[in-house]
Amino acid sequence: MYLLGECTSSGWDKKGCSIEGVMKEFHSIEEVVFGSELYCFATEFFMVKSTREMWATIGDNKRKIQWLKLMFERKSNVKP
Repeated sequence: MYLLGECTSSGWDKKGCSIEGVMKEFHSIEEVVFGSELYCFATEFFMVKSTREMWATIGDNKRKIQWLKLMFERKSNVKP
């Protein structure tokens, strides 16, 4: 699970792992729908440096979106 307290400045991010860079790549994926639950989840999820780094290491966009959907499903199945 991710923690919002792990947010960091883009000055500390590895190449390709800034919030701006990751979101630009995320926006380039055709099936991403602005305002959807997955989209809103991603905007919060990618505030965490380690999740951005994982996103960057996964490879192609098809695998990345599959991974993000899995993380979203896991979060959705957790009861408060």
